[in-house]
Amino acid sequence: NNFVALNNLAWAIRNTEPEMALDYAQQAATLAPGNPSVIDTLAMIEYLNDDYSAAGRSIRRALDLAPEQPSLLYHLALIEKAKGETDTATRILQKLLRSNTDFPEIKKATALLASLTQ
Repeated sequence: NNFVALNNLAWAIRNTEPEMALDYAQQAATLAPGNPSVIDTLAMIEYLNDDYSAAGRSIRRALDLAPEQPSLLYHLALIEKAKGETDTATRILQKLLRSNTDFPEIKKATALLASLTQ
């Protein structure tokens, strides 16, 4: 019943046990529905499980709680691209990279934008 432990466990096993990770992430999100980091973890694990609709809903909930968080915006762009919404993903990344030059995924965001605009 510890959302931090569940969230961390979900993130740790996301690539090796994505279905189990989803269960842990859902439990964490139930325990901490107002925590944008927990909801972001849920969104990314839904994304890894190819549930792009659920991932989109979750990342938007996280962004409602932390609208200017660059990592969340990058994750939204990833999800939009996966849904086939490349124009939306491009706009998100362009805005993100204009206003943020220092966040953990900046290289990945720059590469994703480049791949979308080729």
